[in-house]
Amino acid sequence: MLDPEPASSERAPIIETEEERIVQSREIGDLFRLDGRRALVVGGSGYLGAQMCRTIASLGCSVTVASRSLERCREVEESLALVSPRQIHRSVVCNVVDRTSIKRAITKSLNDNGKLDVLVVSTWAGSKGGLEQISESDWLNDLEVCLTGPFRLLQEASPFMSDVGSVILVSSMYGKVAPDPYLYESSEQVNPPSYGAAKGGLEQLTRYAASFLGSRGVRVNAIAPGAFPHFAGRGEDSFSQRLAERTILRRIGRPDDLSGVTAFLASDASSYVTGQSVSVDGGWTVR
Repeated sequence: MLDPEPASSERAPIIETEEERIVQSREIGDLFRLDGRRALVVGGSGYLGAQMCRTIASLGCSVTVASRSLERCREVEESLALVSPRQIHRSVVCNVVDRTSIKRAITKSLNDNGKLDVLVVSTWAGSKGGLEQISESDWLNDLEVCLTGPFRLLQEASPFMSDVGSVILVSSMYGKVAPDPYLYESSEQVNPPSYGAAKGGLEQLTRYAASFLGSRGVRVNAIAPGAFPHFAGRGEDSFSQRLAERTILRRIGRPDDLSGVTAFLASDASSYVTGQSVSVDGGWTVR
């Protein structure tokens, strides 16, 4: 008579390949390393994008910084040379409303093997004006930059993603919840309906792309930042104070608050995570 099968808690883990043995034996710090990998960060010269560039560069990744301003990209590139002088970093113009510009940026970011390991898309447009004030042209522009642009990037870059590829789309808490109208004192401060609509679409695009790229080992996730005001005074003006009071942690976000989740999603530390949107909002969307 055969012995009964041991309880599931007593079973030894099944290791199918030598590669899995190596991965399972790696130290946690090693899982976050990006040595030898190449990234394209679109929106990399921005307030949040620049910090994301510095984060992945510090982990050993070569970074191509892309945005509409080559001058601003080169400023970030210079800072990366101080963070990780052994890697080769580049700057390139990328306008997400122009597919040709996107193709050129991808081409410049590819390594010798023609593969891209990390793609970060941090695009922003938010014409001011609430539901009754925003013009149709502003609405269309915001959707073009924040939703259609990332779609173009995914479509053009996905064939070149490596089998350890990670795509990180930058969404927003306003892709999950509506703005609080009582926070605003004037129409100049109002978060437009186009922004939340675009970011909500980006959340679904994240899930869709993850579903169809997963068979190739490419992971697609999103980061949904909360209140990270990038205007003058950051945190010292009354509006920033109202934003801070709305969060559980009672403060607005700082760019380096995105460093941990960026490192996690870009690296093998999140090798079994895809199709997710990680909120980094100080608890804003919890209640």
